[in-house]
Amino acid sequence: MAVIHDNGHFSIMMKIIKTLGSLYLAIFLISALALILIASTTLESLYGTPFAQRFFYNAGWFDVLLGAFFVNIFCSTLTRWPFKKYHTGFVITHVGILLLLAGSLMTRLVGIDGQMALFEGETQDRILQNTYHMVIHRHDASHNWTGEIDLKSSALSSVKLHIPDTSMDIMIEDIWDDAVDTYETVQGPPNAPTNPAIQITLSSERVGLHDSLWLVVNNPLNPDSAQVSMGPATVSLKTKKPRESSSSAKTSGPSVIVSQNKTGKEFVFSFDPLPKTPLALGDTGLKITKIEYFPDARVENNKLVTISGEPKNPAVEFTVADAAGQSERHTKFALFPDFESLHGKNAQSRFDLTVSMETPEAPEAPAGGLHANLTFYYLDGKWSFISKGTTGGNSGAVEIGKTYTTGWMDFSFRIEQLLDKAVVRRLVRHAQTGEKGGIAALVSLKENGRTLASDWITSDQPFRFESEGGPIVAVVETKNKSVPFNLQLDEFRKVDYPGTSNAASFESDVTLKDNQANITIKKTISMNKPLDYKGYRIFQSSYVQDPRGGPDTSIFTVAKNPGIWLIYGGAIVMFTGVILIFYVKPLSPFSQVNGKGRKK
Repeated sequence: MAVIHDNGHFSIMMKIIKTLGSLYLAIFLISALALILIASTTLESLYGTPFAQRFFYNAGWFDVLLGAFFVNIFCSTLTRWPFKKYHTGFVITHVGILLLLAGSLMTRLVGIDGQMALFEGETQDRILQNTYHMVIHRHDASHNWTGEIDLKSSALSSVKLHIPDTSMDIMIEDIWDDAVDTYETVQGPPNAPTNPAIQITLSSERVGLHDSLWLVVNNPLNPDSAQVSMGPATVSLKTKKPRESSSSAKTSGPSVIVSQNKTGKEFVFSFDPLPKTPLALGDTGLKITKIEYFPDARVENNKLVTISGEPKNPAVEFTVADAAGQSERHTKFALFPDFESLHGKNAQSRFDLTVSMETPEAPEAPAGGLHANLTFYYLDGKWSFISKGTTGGNSGAVEIGKTYTTGWMDFSFRIEQLLDKAVVRRLVRHAQTGEKGGIAALVSLKENGRTLASDWITSDQPFRFESEGGPIVAVVETKNKSVPFNLQLDEFRKVDYPGTSNAASFESDVTLKDNQANITIKKTISMNKPLDYKGYRIFQSSYVQDPRGGPDTSIFTVAKNPGIWLIYGGAIVMFTGVILIFYVKPLSPFSQVNGKGRKK
């Protein structure tokens, strides 16, 4: 025995075991775990459970921490070797802790956890997991390849996937769980094309409004960004072109706007009263003749007529002619602005004209209602606005930093930015407090080390690159996994507290079918009564009711915990060891302590 103890290798090994099993290391690990749990709980309340799971509970370093606990406890147990009778309670307690850690680690590594949403009558055999993966497709006449990258494993370092039959690699450079996909508008370079954009803050103390918004004439990421509807109010931005009025133009009654597309000029003519002489379109050499106005237009015998003098369906007909005798006939309806004005075999205007019609709007509006329009105009570097509403209006030029009243109740707006060469670019940023973010991955496509393309991809925004061999598309998807059974929702029931719509309880009648084993199980699942089958536990976790009377949707959590029996067994063993330590003196280290200390 003395020879063994004199062995140098054994002595070094025991020193390592004592170091790894020391009380100081245990205190350090416990303190680190406490700080990590405090941080994770705080961040979970700010950014949500998925964020905490990815960066803490499901992260690889957290597994390393649990492994360090396992090693510390195991080595601490070995430091008592050779074991004595009074070590029994100590050893059993530590074995129980080791079983608990082993079961937890097994569940973390190979366990299954996901959700299954079913509406009444639906059957499903797959679950959506709380993890994501990136799927890459390459498809052309000669290739049909699909690759996959698990985003969980990519959280701490870059991951590269080679695309077969090419010299290209796709790489994940970064991953965010709290990403917000939006866009930003900035002033472009001096040689950029004209693209007006305005940022305003619209405010009203009366309705509690204080919103900032952008209006952009040409936004490739949002084609409708030149107009924003805010309830009964509409805010828009237009590039106002110069208008040249004829000498016969009037300010009252219906009017027609004839735009010459080549020069960008507009000509406004009023037809109340009806002009008796031809109207010249400025210096273009064109004239408007044979003008007819129909207050309440109808088509009878292939001819336009008016059935009353009331402006119920205003329409105009006129002819545009040049000095050479060429002409074209136009018809325009006020109530049908999309109705093409020029008709015939060749509907292309030989004079390249666009025709629109405007009629005075009735000032009446529903009592107490707000109907308003705020329109901004950009013309040759100058900005102006016109606001019209049922309670008033305003107009004039605008400048950055100034606040203007709209004329409707107490509404006002402040000019934040004015851009004449706006460039809109996509912006992916971290979610701020109160915002809900999602998964986003920064992806680079490289060929022989040279970056071909790089962009953020989200569940709503895929990555696409047109290569010579066909398109390469990468998308972020929630991982799903098949389960060895089919689950059908037969009926969902919700019981409310009396006099409220708040759920007191909810439950689901389900049918589970295992076709391979020829097993059918019918059961009612409620919050405290799950369904167990082949190691899977199916919980009732939530529900969605369609307010329009559609079928109810029941949401189940499906989990498989392979380490559960190690956890249960470890708890029993640990509890037994504690009993032995404190209540069975012959098997407790406390039995070796007297008034002078521990016996040797």
